Amino acid sequence: IEMKPKVLLLTASYGSGHVIAAEALDEVLKKEKISTETLDIVRIGGKTETQAAAVYEFLMKRGYNIWRIFHDRIIPIKNGMLVKGIYEQFYKNKFFKQIDEFSPDVIISTMDTCSLVASLYKRQHPDVKIYTVITDYVAHALWVWKNMDGYFVGSEKIVKFLVQYGIDKEKIKLTGIPLRSQFLHKVSK
Repeated sequence: IEMKPKVLLLTASYGSGHVIAAEALDEVLKKEKISTETLDIVRIGGKTETQAAAVYEFLMKRGYNIWRIFHDRIIPIKNGMLVKGIYEQFYKNKFFKQIDEFSPDVIISTMDTCSLVASLYKRQHPDVKIYTVITDYVAHALWVWKNMDGYFVGSEKIVKFLVQYGIDKEKIKLTGIPLRSQFLHKVSK
């Protein structure tokens, strides 16, 4: 009997796209009779995560230029090492208890911060496979973390970006961004 992996989908309610991608993956995996669990780090993260999501929503609606400066000017400095270092300290061991409760064989992330959490988790659990689904058509340094077993991306532009960041092209799959399964079915006009 072939054992199917237990898959943890790690996502975050920063906007709706990351969660929609996780829901689409959950639907496909369950059709394959694969055991899944979804953790939304905003929902389980308490006040800090909730406030961070609220700030994100505000910046997307009213402060886009501030958000753009963060992504275009601050994150790219030295491949984002300063920002990444701060994120690593903040998320060190965070959410590990909830991940341990599911005891996954595979973690699939649909948000950059979740990819960091998966990367940090894998440092303590090296047998767990971790994958990132980049849910944007552009990428930045915060999508790239150590120990990643693979990336699923929506455009050739992101493939090139990841290769420039040192990711082996064999680890990158150009798949598109997962959405609802209804989009797979052809419909008549």
